Amino acid sequence: MEPVKTPQQCQSEYEADHEQDTYTGRAITILAAWKEDFEPMATTKKSANAASTIVGRQELTKYIATQAQLTQKKAAEVLETTLDHIRDSLKAGHEVRLVGFGLFKVRRSAARKGVNPRDRKPINVPAKD
Repeated sequence: MEPVKTPQQCQSEYEADHEQDTYTGRAITILAAWKEDFEPMATTKKSANAASTIVGRQELTKYIATQAQLTQKKAAEVLETTLDHIRDSLKAGHEVRLVGFGLFKVRRSAARKGVNPRDRKPINVPAKD
């Protein structure tokens, strides 16, 4: 196990590679060095021109059309047929297992007693099918 470094040791290691802001001091210099190792958790708001990160039916249809060398209309029919069959199988009570992707199944919950969060009175929660 490596010994914990002091802020002064970290600062001296990174001083050559990073400029030190005289207003904010050395803690910012250390954080700036560590910042390079991690991806930011918060994302910035993207403009309307930026590519969307959501994959929906349209993106799936385009991908299927490209990969299978089909027209987008034919690819849309393939996608809809696949989704319809998955939906029908789930409604019939079957599990849909796509190896390497996921398992889909309908969960049923039994009726139970709960508590109203506003007034803390007991309530009966109905079963969900």
